[in-house]
Amino acid sequence: MTNLLIVDDEQSIRSMLRMFFQRQGYAVSVAGDGAEAIRIAKTQAFDLILMDIQMPVMTGIEAVRALREDETYRERPIIAFTAYARSHTPASLQTSGFDRVVFKPFELIELHELVGQLIAGHSSADAQTV
Repeated sequence: MTNLLIVDDEQSIRSMLRMFFQRQGYAVSVAGDGAEAIRIAKTQAFDLILMDIQMPVMTGIEAVRALREDETYRERPIIAFTAYARSHTPASLQTSGFDRVVFKPFELIELHELVGQLIAGHSSADAQTV
């Protein structure tokens, strides 16, 4: 089963995404900020992380930088999602360590397709390097 970690400081978004992806057959864990995400990510390996940018305690940018230092997450897909399109450009977020950027509001079906593509791409890359 594919494991996802969803990180957002808004409970309603965490709940909505958790329910949606669980219905699609994913195992889903959630965190309310970047520091909590790092703690959870150390307890199990996630296939993909969806991470909000603006959060209390530790931002998504700070968290992704810390996660990328861990060999487990160096190549795993991490998607940024943010409502701050004017503050963050896709290029600046990719430079920070994110693989893709999704701006809020987003369509769940499009997010689901992107998650599937990134996981499939990561799995094929793993298979090719073996």
